[in-house]
Amino acid sequence: MKTAPRTLAAPARAARPLLLSLALLLALSFPAAASPARVPPVLADGFSARQLYKPVEWALGSQRRMLQVATIGMCLALWIMMKK
Repeated sequence: MKTAPRTLAAPARAARPLLLSLALLLALSFPAAASPARVPPVLADGFSARQLYKPVEWALGSQRRMLQVATIGMCLALWIMMKK
């Protein structure tokens, strides 16, 4: 059985859903009403496990955000399974 040779455009097409999912994840990871003068915390000053949990707590803070994060996770999982 003869098959057509694989072209270079195929990997670029396969990467589009991943890039779209990552862009959507980045768009959802920032709160809408962020203050413009936010300074990132210094790791040595006041570092705690609570700071690591804050993004998870934000994502699970409402049912709408929880469904958005779960949808993105599901899309990424399906993309990984289809890739294999």
